[in-house]
Amino acid sequence: MRRSWQTKGRDGAAVQRNISHKHELLAGDIVKVRSRMLELREKSLRFAHDIGNVLSRSWRAKANRAVPLTVAWDWHSR
Repeated sequence: MRRSWQTKGRDGAAVQRNISHKHELLAGDIVKVRSRMLELREKSLRFAHDIGNVLSRSWRAKANRAVPLTVAWDWHSR
């Protein structure tokens, strides 16, 4: 994919993601995903995502990620 982007004059930016798995989810588990914005800066946005088991009411995984506000761009249209 990277090579095809470069031939079309497009580029991208790095995204940082941190995930901590607390417990395993099993096939058939009913899950809930809670997402929220943690921080908005001039050039980046930071989200948190929590994944939980609905029936046991326990959180199974937590993820934080920082996303640049410009993730992909087309050099020809600039």
